[in-house]
Amino acid sequence: FHQGFLNYFDRSGSAFISARRKYKENHIDFEIRFDSIYTPSLEGKQLLLVDPMLATGASIVVAYHELLKQGGRPAHTHIAAIVSSRQGIERLTEALKDEPVTVWTGALDEHLTESCYIDPGIGDAGDLAFGEKL
Repeated sequence: FHQGFLNYFDRSGSAFISARRKYKENHIDFEIRFDSIYTPSLEGKQLLLVDPMLATGASIVVAYHELLKQGGRPAHTHIAAIVSSRQGIERLTEALKDEPVTVWTGALDEHLTESCYIDPGIGDAGDLAFGEKL
């Protein structure tokens, strides 16, 4: 998904965030862990945040705030997802309601599973793109 946007916006700067869920002992609750964040200056620019699946919305919200810390404040942010859950969209719009943000999604699924995955979704996009978690 990231590469597809880079192919289209071939003269734009690019940031990359490596994030994952870190599950707690009950294997249901989790926190978002960032392995790395690389970003050029975002000050006054248009920011595109792309994620194949917007499930809970937690990683996008945390990523947005981390990018602000490291790259400055963009003029406007566009969030693009292939598939989103209704809960993820609601969380995102509440958490970023005072920010200049537009959300684009190809499909909206009605609910999340007990493990907070989109149902039916498209599988675990991270595992599919980068291999199983170690």
